Amino acid sequence: MSNPLSIKVNCSFCQTEIESPPDMLGCKYHACYDCFLEKEELSELDEGQLHVDAPMDEIAPNVLVSKLMEDGFPEVWSRAKGDIKEMSKREIAEEMFAAGAYSMVQMMMGMKKEMEQDHEEEPEP
Repeated sequence: MSNPLSIKVNCSFCQTEIESPPDMLGCKYHACYDCFLEKEELSELDEGQLHVDAPMDEIAPNVLVSKLMEDGFPEVWSRAKGDIKEMSKREIAEEMFAAGAYSMVQMMMGMKKEMEQDHEEEPEP
């Protein structure tokens, strides 16, 4: 599904037409998802130099997991590291799985709330 705010640009590497959000038009390179996966050197570019038109069903799970690890792991680790010494491997796995599941539910509820607020702020046609 096309985003109505997106602007059509060409992939800098294969010239395929892709979509770019307006705030990413200033990037030095634009890449389709296939080129991004095929060209390892693209992952080495500095942030802001590359826009990748990635399908949400491909990228969203990775982004969510990365965000959860970045935001949630330090808190879970600081809370649980003392107890871990006394836990079995199974108990550790269960604790970490539960922490991850809880974080995911919290994130989904937060996203739902944001979407509802955005919907309420939209002007009536």
